[in-house]
Amino acid sequence: MNNNSRPKYSYITEIGSEENVSLKNNKNLNSNNFTLLNSNIYGKESSLGFSPALVTIAKDNTYANIHVTKDSTICIIQWVTTGSPAFKAGLKRGDVVYRINNKEYVDWTNYDTEELVSAITGPSIKLTIRDGVNGNHLKDLEIHKDTYDINPIFKDTILNFNGKKIAYLALQTFSYNVDSFLNITFTNKFQNATDLIVDLRYNGGGYVEMAEYLDNLIAPLSTDNKIMYTTYFNQNFINKSAPLLKNIPLDYDFPNNGTWFDLNYLPSSDNPQMTHRFNKSIAKGGLTSLSKIIFIVSSETASASELCINNLKPYMDVHLVGAALGNKGDRTFGKPVGFFEIRIGKYRMWMPNFETKNANNEGEYFQGMKTEKQALDDLSKNFGNPAEQCLATALNELIKSESLNSSVAKNPILKSRNFVTPNRTNKMILKPNIKRRF
Repeated sequence: MNNNSRPKYSYITEIGSEENVSLKNNKNLNSNNFTLLNSNIYGKESSLGFSPALVTIAKDNTYANIHVTKDSTICIIQWVTTGSPAFKAGLKRGDVVYRINNKEYVDWTNYDTEELVSAITGPSIKLTIRDGVNGNHLKDLEIHKDTYDINPIFKDTILNFNGKKIAYLALQTFSYNVDSFLNITFTNKFQNATDLIVDLRYNGGGYVEMAEYLDNLIAPLSTDNKIMYTTYFNQNFINKSAPLLKNIPLDYDFPNNGTWFDLNYLPSSDNPQMTHRFNKSIAKGGLTSLSKIIFIVSSETASASELCINNLKPYMDVHLVGAALGNKGDRTFGKPVGFFEIRIGKYRMWMPNFETKNANNEGEYFQGMKTEKQALDDLSKNFGNPAEQCLATALNELIKSESLNSSVAKNPILKSRNFVTPNRTNKMILKPNIKRRF
């Protein structure tokens, strides 16, 4: 299913209900995608902290160390949030699930799927898993839901190929605290990197400032003080002909700090409220001389993640590799518009108020950003493994390797299906002069 077909621009939420969304009673349990978690991008989460996926292996093939003689569906772990209860219990991407709450599952059916949805939205879960990456060892895990601090980095590492030091960063979300983690990564690990691959396949957005921060870490030194992107509002905002804005505070947490009527909405290069510029001095340990960058994306790559990519296009050679899981992997989510919060009683209302465009006036990617190459989202390999098909495809853009080509060529998967929409806020939220969200 291509997620670009889902409603994504306007909606209403009840205050306090947004952070963990359960679909236990959802009537669409047989749809191709379930939204079970909505990560708290303030840097905390209350959940088990993992996402499973169902993968159907074609007969007479081997995947995740499992050989099948007929078409067979297995449950495999798609991702685990660093620092979560699942992470602390030892669960990791590529683990194959054999038993859930002491019930064994062999070839998954639709009825099993409903039981899986119920189990992963509960307060605790018992799993018997087999390490699909390293062997056939069975292990029992018991995971209890808890509130925890998110480490938004799935993986950061240097891959050495043909004299190149290729930095690889897999980032789960642009949470409020991501800058401190990025500082450590770029300062301690990426200082001598010659190339960079950023994996945003499960990154559904977050704070605008944090996407800007990553851009400042990545962009060449020559971009300093050049336009990063511009925010565009309609003429009612620009002409001050929307008096209703006088009743809407810039931030409901600080209602005395002005209203949305107070801003200058003119999208000119000398208006810092609407035009945002690169600032290389604020990004500690940032790279300074990259000319090319590769992003691994998917149909779940949304909002602030897309902004991060679009901002760099005027200044760098940007390439997109699409991760296919249940779809073709041919485009990102598609969300170049954003909102600010409007409260009515106990509800928050979100409707498109603005859009963003980069320094070349490029935006309007409502149907998503098209990827140049696509590869299987290879759940049998952990993040940072050069044999993982998406990463192998990205590496092939930087270096040509027969071994990487052979990794990409193997695809025993007939179909796949994920169950948790990865930490997408579905919002590009603007809060001037403080941290803003997508």
